[in-house]
Amino acid sequence: MIAMARIIYREANGTEHVREVTEGTSVMRGALETGVPGIQAECGGAAACATCQVRVDPDWFYRLPAPQDLESSMLDEEDLEARVRLSCQIVVTPELEGMVVEVLATRP
Repeated sequence: MIAMARIIYREANGTEHVREVTEGTSVMRGALETGVPGIQAECGGAAACATCQVRVDPDWFYRLPAPQDLESSMLDEEDLEARVRLSCQIVVTPELEGMVVEVLATRP
């Protein structure tokens, strides 16, 4: 049986999309595969475009591993202070069951 974790994607207007995402895949991939609107993922998950940004709910942000250098280079300090991460760099684990992320408008 494939292990799944429930991730809650919230649009800016408050609409929530509760999705079962395969553990070991990214939050971005889970959104793309289940039709969550707003995540473009132009680079396909290579942390090269910042078109998959999410704001992580404060209850979950500090449970995530710190961003690696590649992700940090795409975000600035203000982004991190605002709990913004690249969803392509957040790997779904059992510990993330029920995590809430807000899909952000992507950078032009």
